[in-house]
Amino acid sequence: MTKLLLMLALAAAPAIMAAPSTAAVAIASLTDPAKLTTLKGERAVDPRFQKCIWYLFQRTINQDPAVVIDKAMELKGGWA
Repeated sequence: MTKLLLMLALAAAPAIMAAPSTAAVAIASLTDPAKLTTLKGERAVDPRFQKCIWYLFQRTINQDPAVVIDKAMELKGGWA
């Protein structure tokens, strides 16, 4: 029984490790161009930018922020 559980855990490990972090998903959502175009006002994007910074500093402990940003941009389909 123990061997079976270990084998199942090892089989699922790549899928778990490949999943994007919460911060990457949140940043991808916050920087979605379709959502950004709906904002009105001179400083309307400021709260979204502040949330991105918060995710980078509070939710990426022991992670490289550049890697998290790259993953976020990959999730939303690129830098454009």
